[in-house]
Amino acid sequence: MSSNPPAMPVERRQYPELREIFEEAYTRVETCFDPKQTWGGLPLEHFAFRMLREAYPQFSSQEARLLVGALLRVYSERQPGRAAAMAQKAVQGAA
Repeated sequence: MSSNPPAMPVERRQYPELREIFEEAYTRVETCFDPKQTWGGLPLEHFAFRMLREAYPQFSSQEARLLVGALLRVYSERQPGRAAAMAQKAVQGAA
């Protein structure tokens, strides 16, 4: 009976350079995701995109949008109470 070595997991990430700057980017834009920080009652997520484009001009618009989406997901995991308030505001704004 031969023992096969365990299979190496396949790397699915397509943007490893975004992973490298993730925590730094999170620190830069975290306040933009805080539901207490608004502009006329609107969330500041678009500012996060602009801040990242300024700070990391080497990334395309698509990469910056991917990064904002990932940062927003991590924010909701790290700040569950604030993320719930943000979701509630979004629902109220859409009604």
